[in-house]
Amino acid sequence: MMDSETQDYATTDPTDLTGAAPVDGGPSPNPDHDGVLRVGRYPIIRKIGEGGMGVVYACYDESLDRRLAIKLLNSRFRARSAQTRLEREAQALARLSHPNVVQIYETGTHQDALYLAMEYVEGQTLREWLRDAKRSWQSIVKVVLGAGRGIAAAHAAGMIHRDLKPDNLMVGRDGRVRVLDFGLARGVSDSATNLDETDDDNHPHGPELAGLLTKGVTRAGTILGTPAYMAPEQHEGQPSDAKSDQFALCVVAYEALFGTRPFPGQDRETIAAAIAAGQPALGEDSRGVPRRVRAAIVRGLASDPDQRWPSVDALLDQLSRALAGPRRRRLGVGLVALLGAAAVGPWLLAQPAAAGPQCNPDPSALVGVWDPSRRAAVRAGITRASGGPTPASAYVEAGLDAWAQTWVRQQQRACEATWVDGRQSEAMLDKRTTCLDRQLRAFAAMTELLADPDPELLARTPELLAGLPDLDACASAELVEVHYPLPGDPQRAKAIAQGFEAVARARMLATTGRLTEADASVEALAQSAPDYPPLALEVRALAGERQLWHGRLDPGLEAAVNSARAAEALHLDDQAASLRARAAIDAAGSWGHPELEQWLVADAQAAVDRIGRANDPRRVDLHGARGWLLDGAGDYSAALAEFRAAVTLATTIGQTVRAELLEVNVARMLTNLGRHDEAARAFETARAAAARHLGPGSPRLAGIELDIGLLAAQRGQFDDANEHLLRARAIVVGALGEHATRATRVDLALAKLALTTGELERARLLFEGVLAADNSRPEWQADAHEAIGVLNFYANDFPGSLAAYAKALELRSAVLAADHPTLAILHSNIGESKAALGDHAGALAAYSHAIATLERRLPPDHFDLAFPLKGRGQSRLASGDAASARVDLERALALHQANPGEPLEWADVEYSLAQAHAQLEDRASARTLAEQARARYLALEQADRAAEIEQWLAQLRPASPHSHAQSSP
Repeated sequence: MMDSETQDYATTDPTDLTGAAPVDGGPSPNPDHDGVLRVGRYPIIRKIGEGGMGVVYACYDESLDRRLAIKLLNSRFRARSAQTRLEREAQALARLSHPNVVQIYETGTHQDALYLAMEYVEGQTLREWLRDAKRSWQSIVKVVLGAGRGIAAAHAAGMIHRDLKPDNLMVGRDGRVRVLDFGLARGVSDSATNLDETDDDNHPHGPELAGLLTKGVTRAGTILGTPAYMAPEQHEGQPSDAKSDQFALCVVAYEALFGTRPFPGQDRETIAAAIAAGQPALGEDSRGVPRRVRAAIVRGLASDPDQRWPSVDALLDQLSRALAGPRRRRLGVGLVALLGAAAVGPWLLAQPAAAGPQCNPDPSALVGVWDPSRRAAVRAGITRASGGPTPASAYVEAGLDAWAQTWVRQQQRACEATWVDGRQSEAMLDKRTTCLDRQLRAFAAMTELLADPDPELLARTPELLAGLPDLDACASAELVEVHYPLPGDPQRAKAIAQGFEAVARARMLATTGRLTEADASVEALAQSAPDYPPLALEVRALAGERQLWHGRLDPGLEAAVNSARAAEALHLDDQAASLRARAAIDAAGSWGHPELEQWLVADAQAAVDRIGRANDPRRVDLHGARGWLLDGAGDYSAALAEFRAAVTLATTIGQTVRAELLEVNVARMLTNLGRHDEAARAFETARAAAARHLGPGSPRLAGIELDIGLLAAQRGQFDDANEHLLRARAIVVGALGEHATRATRVDLALAKLALTTGELERARLLFEGVLAADNSRPEWQADAHEAIGVLNFYANDFPGSLAAYAKALELRSAVLAADHPTLAILHSNIGESKAALGDHAGALAAYSHAIATLERRLPPDHFDLAFPLKGRGQSRLASGDAASARVDLERALALHQANPGEPLEWADVEYSLAQAHAQLEDRASARTLAEQARARYLALEQADRAAEIEQWLAQLRPASPHSHAQSSP
């Protein structure tokens, strides 16, 4: 999406563009026939700056509707060999796609000079970011980790940066750090470089140029880089490698954390001497940087490359460990409970082959429904609701075009069946025409809504397009045979058509959450709808659906079922099937009555089966409904199969975009099953589809970013998780406002992340905000109560912890099956609080309940079993049953060894298992395990726990060959 600035192209003479032509008289932008200056095919917005390699322009990619940066290299690089080398480097970098590396999109030539088209980053250099506000050591380390991940990805692809410094790191407005200019100086043929230390803060072209213009060469005996950040081997003229980049990254980190460079100096010689000496200067520690962080960085500054970390990844691992807070408590929350259980509905129909020209459909039928005027209104409405141009316009228009074109073809085929082929009576033509006219009214309701949408409605366009009538139904003689003819009175027929349009509009409003408007439409229909049996059935059913919208189960269900039965009594079987399917889809996984919901879904499936269309789009939704039911029952494997069946069927019937969006449901189940790599790929498919078709500001994209953030948190990738969650919140707030329901949902996820990473006070504030929010849903309140229980546990308020858990259990039990894994994890947390109060019998019962449930519902090696197994083992140990405790603790230890993401929990298990072995007189094993736990605690800077083990080991007596007692030492 482009802001107003990006659409104002430069039309001045290139020599006057922002005040300067290229410094060496090199290539200049060319004006096109409209006077717009371009580099290659890209119109220029403005010049960002220039330097030794050339000029950088902000440009606009008209085909992809995005802003980008163009680096136009100067005449020094016109030699074929130099261009070839530079182009090869740029093409290699273009193949590297990583969120922490500025993306190179393409290379090209302009006036015989090479240009590079790259990602445009709005933000600050690291130096500016540090200067802009006082940053905590944690936030600085997170930036360093992001930069390091980008560098490590480049190393894995065989590329070296060679000139890493604060001005080559950009902290974007989205919070993501990006590394600029990997290896693009290799093609420079100069034999000399500017070795004076540069300060891009004072660059005449401003910080937006930061890092985009590299200097130097990379040959043996030649120097590339900025001296203060160069490794000793670079100062000696040796080739740069991954260890050189590691050194530079550590210089950047040291300077950011301590306010001074580790090897200061006023000129290259002084700096080189300080670096060779290998003694970093002592900077002021005003941020409370842990010793572990400083030690990790200082090792990366070693003058001998062999003494540095084996790789940048190894350095990042140490820094990540230093960020680890208190042990993580696994909250009993599934992704679907957090995000809502609505599956994506049907989208596009395959277009039938064109019929012959003998019958000409009435072109006036689409006037005012989908004509140039309405198309322009829809496009303007979407642009207005999105805050600017968006891919959603093309996506929605394509969907509406496809339906309208198919409708015209169906109208033509109905005509030909009677007047050309002679296969159909005039009476059947009238019935098919009536069917098509009725379906057109639903289409008209949609185009009217889309002419004045809000961001939430746009986020639900996949569901709206899915709700368009299935045009194949009007081609079925069996289905249209029973269609009631419209009355001969034109005014009454018009009122009936308007009634069907109002019904469709009310359902669309409800789909997008605009319940007040939907309620008003239902009430108006009840008062004024004409007496026409099919319309009366829809109005009656709509009144029941209204009850379901507001969670009123009994009256809503009764009305829905009775309406479907009335339709069947009138032989309106297709209408009855739709009514049953709609009730089942609304119900699945949302009422907390699984048996009733299962019956509704089975009943709807039977009704659709009776219609007999194998590829009926309603089957896609019913697969999804069964998936949510199975998810609510905790049967994630079976739910996964249903969601995959929905994707397969959507693909089969030509709904390719919808199939991509449905991958999010597949990803959620894969996440619940612990299959994280597969889940990440499925989420990315859905994310790319949402970005491509709904645009970067869509709340639907925010929901998927939230999903991805939750997955990253489960994988222990907390920086990535925070990045995705903040991106999700920024999208939601930008589209819907600070107090939107979706913002509360993201706040809940951020609160859980804060709890996981040990930011306890921030977590409590966020959870309390979720509980206080007017739009907070019961399932979110359950999450917040459980999390507050964890916070109370950390504060040693064990009765308060149990009280919060009890409230969460009450809320969750109202909507989840008794043996759902989410409830099992909650019981595990209850067991922990009971154990802390000394109620080991109560703790043992709670842990055993959790383990039995998880063993029924999850694979035997699922990591969620580790925590309750540890807890039950500790409770058994406290009760004197060391043999049973050992069995549980050994299982927990095996799970930690296979999933080494929680080292503090791992150490706890080892120490408890050591105590169990000691009680069983296996003192050799006890000592080994205790020493392993002690080492792990020390690595995590848990000195008190390590000292406790030292004292325990000192009291551990040598084993007696004749002793079999099980008492504690």
